Amino acid sequence: MPRLPNPERRATILHAARALFTENAFTQTTMADIAAAAEMGVGSLYVYFPTKEAIAVTLVDAYFAELFETILPPLRERHGVDAIAGAISGGLECASRNQDVLGLCRLIAPSHTNQANIQLTQAIEQAISQQMRDGYLRQYDPTMITQWINGQIEWAITRCFFDKRGDISAYQGLLVEVIGRALAASDASSHDVEEVGEAKSNG
Repeated sequence: MPRLPNPERRATILHAARALFTENAFTQTTMADIAAAAEMGVGSLYVYFPTKEAIAVTLVDAYFAELFETILPPLRERHGVDAIAGAISGGLECASRNQDVLGLCRLIAPSHTNQANIQLTQAIEQAISQQMRDGYLRQYDPTMITQWINGQIEWAITRCFFDKRGDISAYQGLLVEVIGRALAASDASSHDVEEVGEAKSNG
């Protein structure tokens, strides 16, 4: 009976590969290098991953899963500009923790990263659309707004992490200010005040 892959060994492989991709570059790293760093034979490594590209895809998938868990809760649980600020903050912090994986996103098949991007973008658009329906954000085309926000964040990530021009925390404040001014609903503050008053009266 074949032995099932060990989740702990799989995690060790991913950790070792990620370190090698950062230290030696993805293109210069071989499966033999990864096997040696993970302290296992090359044949055993192939039980877990058929290629180093498959390892990179797994790391990228984990990054997008982390983005989902970081960006969407603020957009769904907070209101208006505060929701946008929380999503931007969480997204940029996640990107900062995964700068090496951002580089991998540019190396693996675009069709794979594009699909993950589409799923994340659709979820963000739905959350923003709900914020608009509830009156917390100004009424615009949610598809256009989502693309605009994503474009601004991508610009900041490229400028800081790839072009090495500035600190991401400074751009975070700028993005929150610019996007907040553009999207803040004129009656958002009064909406919040009314909710607080209702909560107190109901309490």
